[in-house]
Amino acid sequence: MFKRVLGISGIAILTLAIAVGVNMWRASGDVIGGADNSTSTVKVVEVSTYPTQLGECYSKLPSIQGLSTVIATSCTDVHHWQIVSIGTLALDTFDAAKTQEGANQICTKAVNAIVKAFSKKQVTEYQNASYTGLAPSATSWDRGGRTVDCLLGSPTQTYTDSVLK
Repeated sequence: MFKRVLGISGIAILTLAIAVGVNMWRASGDVIGGADNSTSTVKVVEVSTYPTQLGECYSKLPSIQGLSTVIATSCTDVHHWQIVSIGTLALDTFDAAKTQEGANQICTKAVNAIVKAFSKKQVTEYQNASYTGLAPSATSWDRGGRTVDCLLGSPTQTYTDSVLK
């Protein structure tokens, strides 16, 4: 069942596209919309100072097409992605490939555990979902960033509830 939820080729393509876009996003001085999960209020903050939170939901993520802002929204509002796990890299130095590989390992383990605990309803709802590990960019690494955000969702399908409930 898990293979159907997260197709290998789809994961690879989506992970690459999102990782490149988000690494550009984290390295930029652009803005991100942040929101408390209990309301629909959107706060705009600078990316480099934006602390992500477990359970946060997003209507869009940056892409390699140059989207420089995202909107964090309540998970009860329509959204595409949710941070389902946050991990920390144990690398001593920044290497883009090793950093992304570490992020992927952290998120694969976390998402496997989450999917194993899915209810029948969640299996159906998230059958076309994928996941990605958002690793720190070189710029954020230099600022001390070692955090990996693991997101589960879809660029085309929408959700109106938290996967973590």
